[in-house]
Amino acid sequence: MRSKLFLSAVILAMLPLTLRAQWSVGLLAGADYNLHQQDVHYMTDYRIRGAYGMTVGISGQYAVSDWLSFRVDPTFLGK
Repeated sequence: MRSKLFLSAVILAMLPLTLRAQWSVGLLAGADYNLHQQDVHYMTDYRIRGAYGMTVGISGQYAVSDWLSFRVDPTFLGK
């Protein structure tokens, strides 16, 4: 049991040496127009109007190889 744990720890410690990973970070920003769609049935005098909002976020990507990467985009959408 102890030797399996030690072998697993050694493999995990050497893993970053075999991976040539690349980090990239960026900013996201922009404007958007939000329109809520709702069926109003018989309400002929009911109007649904859209509104402008803003989008702000941070993009982070960790590229493990040429064909595999992990990306996270936490974003705030003002609606």
